[in-house]
Amino acid sequence: MIAQETQELLLAWGGVYLLLLIIWATSNSPTEKPNDYMGYRTSLSLKNVDTWKTAHKILNKYSQHSFILMIPFIPLSFYLFDSDEYKYAVVFVSGGIGVLYAIVRTEIDLSKIFFENGKRKIKQE
Repeated sequence: MIAQETQELLLAWGGVYLLLLIIWATSNSPTEKPNDYMGYRTSLSLKNVDTWKTAHKILNKYSQHSFILMIPFIPLSFYLFDSDEYKYAVVFVSGGIGVLYAIVRTEIDLSKIFFENGKRKIKQE
């Protein structure tokens, strides 16, 4: 039988990878055009198809960065803290910071590429 702490660690890793899979799937293969149900929906990303696809491409890149940076926090939290509340708090807080990082960086990059009306400032690479 697997020890309780090992089961908890596997459960935390599973949750992180499930979140990563969902973000990767929605940002790596977005719907063809902006919609109200699925994908990265902000006022700028919904302007047109170009902003929609660019936003998902950028979000995918930063999501991968944030989750790679988050990986060490999960096992570290299980070895540093005895309390379950602290262990899961570290996992959830680091996950939240990772998601916020990806969103903020995506919006910064979109504002560098597009005007507020959705037209490109710079030519497509």
